[in-house]
Amino acid sequence: MLHDHFRAERIFSRWRVRPCFGEPTNAYFARLVYDGEDCLPESFAKKTGIWITRDRWQILLQALLKLPLSDAEKEGLEWWSPVQADSRHWALCNERISMTMVKPGARACPECLKEAEYHRVWWDLNSFQTCPIHDCALQSNPNRHDRRWPFYGICKDKFDAPPQLSNRGRGTLEGYILQRLGAVRASADCPLLDGQPLDAVISSCTLVGTFLANPPARRKPKMSTDNYEIGFQALCRDEEHLVDNFTKWLQRHYPKDEIRQIAMRQFGFARHLSRNRKPLKDLISKSQVRACARLGMLNPKLRSLPGVDAPVLKSNLPKVLGITIYSSNQLLHRVGFDLQKGSGHLVEIPSQLVEQLKTEVAGSVSMSEAADLLGCTEVDADLVSIKLAKAGWAGCIQLRREHGIVRHFIRAELEKLLEIIRSLPTDTEKTQTVRLSGRVIKDVVSETRLMADVLLGREIAYSDPAVPGLRGLRFMKRRYGGKPAEIGRKRIDAMAMIWSEFSAMTGVPSRGIQRLVEQGILEPHSEKGLTRKSANDFHARYINPVRYLRGQGMIQHGAIKLLESFRFEYAFPHHDVGVVLVTRKHFIERVGPLYHPPKRVIDLWPKLVKAGKVNCASLMIPKTPGDGMFDIGPSSRLLSIKAILRADGIWIGMEFLPQYRRLWKILTANEHRIRESLEYFRFEQTENLVTINATVQAAEDIHQATIDLGRVNEFFRNKRH
Repeated sequence: MLHDHFRAERIFSRWRVRPCFGEPTNAYFARLVYDGEDCLPESFAKKTGIWITRDRWQILLQALLKLPLSDAEKEGLEWWSPVQADSRHWALCNERISMTMVKPGARACPECLKEAEYHRVWWDLNSFQTCPIHDCALQSNPNRHDRRWPFYGICKDKFDAPPQLSNRGRGTLEGYILQRLGAVRASADCPLLDGQPLDAVISSCTLVGTFLANPPARRKPKMSTDNYEIGFQALCRDEEHLVDNFTKWLQRHYPKDEIRQIAMRQFGFARHLSRNRKPLKDLISKSQVRACARLGMLNPKLRSLPGVDAPVLKSNLPKVLGITIYSSNQLLHRVGFDLQKGSGHLVEIPSQLVEQLKTEVAGSVSMSEAADLLGCTEVDADLVSIKLAKAGWAGCIQLRREHGIVRHFIRAELEKLLEIIRSLPTDTEKTQTVRLSGRVIKDVVSETRLMADVLLGREIAYSDPAVPGLRGLRFMKRRYGGKPAEIGRKRIDAMAMIWSEFSAMTGVPSRGIQRLVEQGILEPHSEKGLTRKSANDFHARYINPVRYLRGQGMIQHGAIKLLESFRFEYAFPHHDVGVVLVTRKHFIERVGPLYHPPKRVIDLWPKLVKAGKVNCASLMIPKTPGDGMFDIGPSSRLLSIKAILRADGIWIGMEFLPQYRRLWKILTANEHRIRESLEYFRFEQTENLVTINATVQAAEDIHQATIDLGRVNEFFRNKRH
């Protein structure tokens, strides 16, 4: 052995062996020592001072580069030699690999050693389990005590041929690792992995493989050598292939109904990958979400993740479209979507329908632009749209903007209104007609009310060629004369029931009655209203649950919450008839037997109806009482009078709250007079509530009670002077 000082400059006196393809410095150093020195590589390295500091791998490489090797051999030695990049990572072949993924000199391929007895650096990776050249498993190195200096023979003949992958090896993780290290030419693309660090690829294959190879578990199961390849086969293709693997795993381990209930929780230890904030882990997490979307339902937060492409939920559609909930339901109703579909559950909206609605929202017309087209002011257009909506027209949507909610016209519906205006007959003489202002009745009929009635076909109008649009509408002159209208109702056929009586009995508003007539459920009378038989048959079959529960003492909010908890099957869509209706049979099955008032109370009702026709003729008291809390009305467009048939009699009452400003204003202005006019009813007042109520318990009370109702109603009637 030469002097130590000389050895520090050039540590070997002879170097017959040359570095081979894929050989790291520790393996080449061992061959040099065994070929020319009479000691172990470990002892020689420490004696020469190259294996005593943290930078020993770098020092070893620099020492070997001082040998008279060719430039190509030096470049190869630098490429295939791992160097410690920091306390946790190796730098190898332009990759940073975690030290936990490497075990130097632990395993080797027996078939590769038969070709050339030297160590290959890729055998040091824990994920390298099978040789992709010979398709055989790697075997443990018997010299485990000296595995840092793997040695299998001198190998005096230089071996510089790149490995040739087998047909099987080209599609394995080991083959992909050789491609990434530059040992072989790329044979296949892996779009999910090619742009990611090799360190991340190996760790992701480990995680995904362990997940797919095991049943659901909250803690990560023990790693198996087969898991590397299972994970790689799931990740080696495109994202759809990865989603397919997660989908099959879910179907294998969970019933479909359970998947729909527990969503992302079934992924156990692999459910929080996106918290790592690493691109490949985030992609895996997104694929899990997409797999859930295929089989079950996801909440809006997960559906909104970029790239998930899950169908939009009905509950999240307003946010997606940037409109209000009412407008969202309105658009769905226009395209024929059943708003009651999946009631009480998550409902998915098909992607094509979402795109169609997005197009419709994007093409909506602003209020200012619509006003120009309609020929009126922006304020007029806004008020007209509100009045049309109250009549059942669904031509406007409300868009959410930074400064608040704005109303837009749906373009197709606006075109229909413009066509109505264009179709109006033209009045060129203007002798028998008047402008809008000439048709207005103060406090009763406004200009925008007339505009809306014309568009709804309720008013006959003409167009002025000089003033196009709604502002140019002209109407026939009014003819004055005749006697004032009498209080009460005109005589109607005994077999007919006017709409107001049906509404008081069932709670269905005029818009809902119209829809029921159009559907053939209610039969219209030849003269006016509905046939009484069809109306009574409808009332006998269907019940308004909210009214019934109110009659049992529940407040409005509590009744609605209880109704939702029962998950009734509604007889008609709520948006069609304006109220919730269910069949009586279905209601009794869910709630139990209905309450029936005593016979003596029921016998009082016909007497109340008869007295009401005389003493409070403007009130609509239905011949057949409604269920629970029902209306005695409409007495006017303002006052609402309620009735309940109780065990002790017929309760009749009214409530006045400050938020109903017009009612409250009339009440406060006439409080003293109203108090004095009441003889049977009680006037009860608190800070923010006034109630007028009484309970009719006997036939002799009916006369005075109906007189009081007529007196109170007079204060709130819309009077024409």
